[in-house]
Amino acid sequence: MSDNKKKVSIERKAEPQLTPNDVAEYQMYINEDLDERKELIAIRRENLVALSDDVSEQVRWYTCFPSSIETEQIGTLCLYEASLMRAFYHQLAIKPSEPQSVKLPDYPEVTWKGEGILKTGCLHPNRWLDAYFTSVIVHDKPSMDLLANFPISLMRQSSTKAGELSYMLVDVIQSFHNRTSDYPDKLVAAMDAAVAQGDN
Repeated sequence: MSDNKKKVSIERKAEPQLTPNDVAEYQMYINEDLDERKELIAIRRENLVALSDDVSEQVRWYTCFPSSIETEQIGTLCLYEASLMRAFYHQLAIKPSEPQSVKLPDYPEVTWKGEGILKTGCLHPNRWLDAYFTSVIVHDKPSMDLLANFPISLMRQSSTKAGELSYMLVDVIQSFHNRTSDYPDKLVAAMDAAVAQGDN
């Protein structure tokens, strides 16, 4: 086998020792949680953020379970739900005074307004990055497109602030997604800024 065709083996640093009972208990807990999410999504607008954040922990646990089609399907479904929730939360900020609805698979349709959403502090660059790359993982193109056109000017109005480099990074990714001609210049500027602050 030639060097460029060698297989690379990646091993997890932490390898939890889970008994079949451990796996069954945690799967039962996750299934209960998935059902509960269908009620929580309609109670409070910010549950869109809380529920999508929970997904990361759930999917991380699924990677520790014995591989099966069922666990892969549930993990993928969780990420897809998170993608829709995160994109919709960003969408609410674009037209805050208009009631907007979202319908996730097997969930009740919910309708929210985005008034006051920037004061919650949940629409900062790190949240945008989580949202965008979750959408990338599950190939949720409508959510990717929405996020790629989310105004950075709105993000800057969030009560949670970030360093300038974070906004530049969002701008670079949006430019790449939208294939704008200034993408190379923005990328170089962001890389220079990262090196200047020691993040090389």
